[in-house]
Amino acid sequence: MRINKRATFGIIINAEKLCTVWPAQEDPPQGWRFTTAKGTREKMQARVDQQFVPTAPALPIELDGRYRDAERAVAEFDD
Repeated sequence: MRINKRATFGIIINAEKLCTVWPAQEDPPQGWRFTTAKGTREKMQARVDQQFVPTAPALPIELDGRYRDAERAVAEFDD
């Protein structure tokens, strides 16, 4: 899937405070919600990198099935 470079993106976050950039016109995976931030993919990724600093090591995806949809989403939109 190719994403229009001028498309609007947002930041989605879950109860564990994990976050990722997500197309604004798409529904987020179950358990995730949009924050109020919207903009280009690059601006939203910069905001995630600046504001959402991990405080603990990430769990391997295979240990926690709740994050499968988010893993696919990140892989799909990662260039």
